[in-house]
Amino acid sequence: MPYPLSKLAYGLRCRLRELATPREVYELQLAAPHLAGLQPIQKIVNIDDVVIFEFRNDGLRLSLHKKKYEYCNKTLFRLTHVLAFIYVMALTDLDVIHGQYLLDVSYIAFYHSHITLELIKKLAKSTNDNVGSIEFKKCRIDLDVTLDAITAMFGNIAICSPGSNVKIYRPKPEY
Repeated sequence: MPYPLSKLAYGLRCRLRELATPREVYELQLAAPHLAGLQPIQKIVNIDDVVIFEFRNDGLRLSLHKKKYEYCNKTLFRLTHVLAFIYVMALTDLDVIHGQYLLDVSYIAFYHSHITLELIKKLAKSTNDNVGSIEFKKCRIDLDVTLDAITAMFGNIAICSPGSNVKIYRPKPEY
C-alpha cells in the first residue's frame, strides 16, 4: 500500500531526496511539486547527441559523439537522439542507466551484445514511446526474443533489424 508523501516527516522527506537517484527525485517532484523537503528542483540536462554506453570489465563507459558534458551523479540526463549499447551481457545491470537517464530516444542499437528478453523488458521500461527503430549488430539473441515480443514492448516500433552476423543463442536443455 502506498504511503502518502505529505504524511512523511520533513526530515524524512529530505533524507528520501538524498538517497533517491536523480530519476526518482524527478518523479517524486512530478508527483508532489510543492512538497517541502524535496527541493531543490532536479536539474535535467538535455543531450541531443549519439550516446554510447560501453560495458567493460572495469565498468561502464559513456561516450558522446559531438560534445562533452560535465558528469555529476546528481544530474538527470535526458537523451533525445540515438542510444547505442556495446558489450551488454545477460547479467549487465541497467539500473545505473535507469536511475540517471531519461531515454527519449528514437533509435537504439546494440553491438556485440547478448540480447535476452529480460534486457529488452528493462530497456522498454526505461524508454518512452518514441523508439521507432532497434538494431542488433553482431549480437547473440535468445530464442524468446522474438519480433512479436519486441513490438509488444515498444509500441511504436517500425523497424527491427537483426543486423549482420547475428548468432542466435540456443540454451542447452536442462535435464
